[in-house]
This record gives sequence, structure tokens and C-alpha cells, in this order.
Amino acid sequence: MATWKSEKETRKADSAFGFIVTGSIQNNQSNYYFRNFIQGQVDRNLTKFWDLEAIGIKKESNCDPDDQAKQHFKSSVRFNSDHYEVGFSWKRDKQESKDNFSVAEKRVKPLTRRFIRDPTLYTQYSGILKEYELQGRIERFLQTEKPTDRAVFYLPHQAVQTTKMRIVFEASSLENGQLALNDCIWPGVNLNPNILHLIISFRLNTI
Repeated sequence: MATWKSEKETRKADSAFGFIVTGSIQNNQSNYYFRNFIQGQVDRNLTKFWDLEAIGIKKESNCDPDDQAKQHFKSSVRFNSDHYEVGFSWKRDKQESKDNFSVAEKRVKPLTRRFIRDPTLYTQYSGILKEYELQGRIERFLQTEKPTDRAVFYLPHQAVQTTKMRIVFEASSLENGQLALNDCIWPGVNLNPNILHLIISFRLNTI
């Protein structure tokens, strides 16, 4: 739309309906831009991916005999009936791990809705948990029994279905700005074989 301005701040505008006369036009419009930024586990997962020593993209560090995780393992490992048990190798004060109950509660709600839609999945899932309970891997815990003298961390879990369904517990779950259980435990040295070395060995010799 073409406009012509006069000395008295009146304007004549050529519109679709012909010429119209208007007063001064305030042109103080501001442009606003909105950006939605969601920070999740992407950076952490990418860091872990590129730090994998097993694929040969990073020089493998030597095994330190004074490694704290190894020393803790040697001092705390014990054989119990038909299996070995070892305590967590804390690399920092475990009290720094904050209560993540609200995160675990949010994670279990979609799982509950999934059980309602798929009763067969619920039967399999509850069966596995009961088996874990009989084996002593997990135990029933009421919120009213929460101890006050030590840290409590809740492990969200989910079903992973391949050839056989299994339950995966996530120790990297955390409240915003807090530490996860994995952040407080020594990972230890990488004991995986060097995959790049294995691939080269396969190419050198006859199988």
C-alpha cells in the first residue's frame, strides 16, 4: 500500500478501496523471537560414545594397580552361596546423591499406562520382578521406611524386548542439577577387548 506524507503528519494512502486519509502512524513495532531449548542426555551420551576406548578411537590407558575401584573390589568381594557380591565403589560422598523419587515416579507412570494397554506385558514384567525378589536382587521398600541416616536412590526401570524380555534399571537418572548414582561410583578401568585390534587380527590369519 503506497502512502504520501504531508507536513501536518496526515497521510494519504492508496488502498484497495481507493485513497484514504489517516493520521500519523506509529512505527514502533518490535520483533520477538522465541526459542525452546531442551537439554537432556544428548551431550552425556555423545561424550560416552566418543570416549569408548574399545573401538580404537582413543588411546587405551594402562591399568593402574592403585585404581581405587580395583582396590575396593579386592577388599569387598565375597562369595555368597552360589554367586559373588561386591559393594558399590563410591568415588565421592554418597550423601551428595540427592533423592530422585519424583523422577522415578514420573518414569513409572507411562509404564503403568502401558501395562493397562498390554496385560500380557504386565504379567511378564511382574513375574520377572518376583523372580528378582526371590533371588535377593531386589526387595520391597515402602516410602514410610525410608532411612534418614543414609542416601536413598531410586532406580527407574523399563522393559527391553529382544528374543526375551528383560528389565533394565537406569542408574543415570537424576534430578535437574543433581548427581546421578553413576556420577558417585567409580566406573573402574575398561576391561573390554580392543575391537580394532581384534578386527586386524582376523584379517591377518586364516580362520
